[in-house]
Amino acid sequence: MTHCTTIITDRLIARPIELKDTDAFFSLMSDPEFARIAGTEVPQSREFIHSSIQVFMDLNASGFYQKRALCLKDNDEFIGECELYPVKPQIRPWDEWVIGFSLSPKHWRKGFMFEALKGVIHHHFQDVNSLRIKADVHIGNTPSSSILKKLGFKYEGTQRSKLKLYDTVYDMEQFALVNGDHLR
Repeated sequence: MTHCTTIITDRLIARPIELKDTDAFFSLMSDPEFARIAGTEVPQSREFIHSSIQVFMDLNASGFYQKRALCLKDNDEFIGECELYPVKPQIRPWDEWVIGFSLSPKHWRKGFMFEALKGVIHHHFQDVNSLRIKADVHIGNTPSSSILKKLGFKYEGTQRSKLKLYDTVYDMEQFALVNGDHLR
């Protein structure tokens, strides 16, 4: 079983997401600049985010999922989130995982996401011992692609018709990092 543990870096605490994160998470997901870059739909209500966090908490407890709130170490301010989940949950051991992440625009270009992902990935490869982690990135989300490349992820190709938002279908780029190749 893979539990969602707390990971501490120089400036951040990456801890399991909690209901107390609802307002900050809703604010992040509702930010139009964030939604445009991330290629996500804006949530319709705070209640939707609240119920989604409850589902994430249940999945975290089951060991099936890892959804972490990214918080500043000095004041516990929620600035983003990071998630990991197995590609094929029905087949064990879980050798391949997907990573997803988001960060509040006011904290962009400060190195926070690189720092958080570096810690989460190191922990995941060391303690979970998976073979690889992949990431799907909305085409045009250059900041996320750049962070992944800096972490050692390799571009594996374009996935056609991977995402549908507001009745429009989008292609996505896929990146992957193999255990042992990270952060050389």
